[in-house]
Amino acid sequence: MASRQFILMVVFLIACNGRDSASSTTSANVEPAARVDTKSTNKESQVKSATRTADLLLIDAYKSDASRLVDSLQKEGIDDATLRKMASSILVQGYKIMGAALKVHPECLSYFTALNLLEKQLSTIDIDTLERDFHKGGALPKNKNQSCYHVKDLVVHPATVLVGLRADVAMKKVDMTREIVEVLGHLHEVKALFQEN
Repeated sequence: MASRQFILMVVFLIACNGRDSASSTTSANVEPAARVDTKSTNKESQVKSATRTADLLLIDAYKSDASRLVDSLQKEGIDDATLRKMASSILVQGYKIMGAALKVHPECLSYFTALNLLEKQLSTIDIDTLERDFHKGGALPKNKNQSCYHVKDLVVHPATVLVGLRADVAMKKVDMTREIVEVLGHLHEVKALFQEN
């Protein structure tokens, strides 16, 4: 949904920009090349702004869905299949935010690439290995950029809930709730990295 909104926003901005340029007048003192550069820069700025808005909307959706998961984990009688579906949705959103973060912090590439290994291990990894290798970063390359760390947790915490919901793990719902509450604390930092750029 967020990608559809982004595409619509970009098309809208380009259409509006085209309308404005058709009605503008040209100053005799401005070289044609300068006008092209200004127009190009303006479009780039509009696209960058639209992308930033789409990224922020994705983060807001993550926050909303994660908050709903916290509420659901605290309710009696919620079945594991429903919780699994909610945690999976948040995990997918976390991966999308991770991709968007690469545009802002390309130095996170190797860190995020190693994190992609987690998705393939969700059905077999145990909680201790997940904590050591991914939450604490034992299986991830060294990275001093805190932004990479905060974005990583948008994937690791819902993954922990998914692993905890497996029949062979049986993690307590109070511990799953803590995982999602913790990731909600990282969202402020993640949102800030998109707002700065």
